Amino acid sequence: MSANYKVITIAACEPSYAQEALGHVGTFVGELKDRANCVGARYGVIGTGTDASSLALFQSYASLGDIEKVFEVYASSSAY
Repeated sequence: MSANYKVITIAACEPSYAQEALGHVGTFVGELKDRANCVGARYGVIGTGTDASSLALFQSYASLGDIEKVFEVYASSSAY
């Protein structure tokens, strides 16, 4: 399945909370793959620049319909 659409999320995060937050992001990515047909995801901590120590989440989807499902996952996810 090809990834025709991308979603990028950047979230500010205290450095002392980054490892725990990454665990939540991993859980959230699993929910996106299961419930919103996410075809690929990468996430991590930004190391430099104006967003240093922020979390970054890059998501890929095959259709705009799948991206609509993302908002349902946002609304119901305890990890988000």
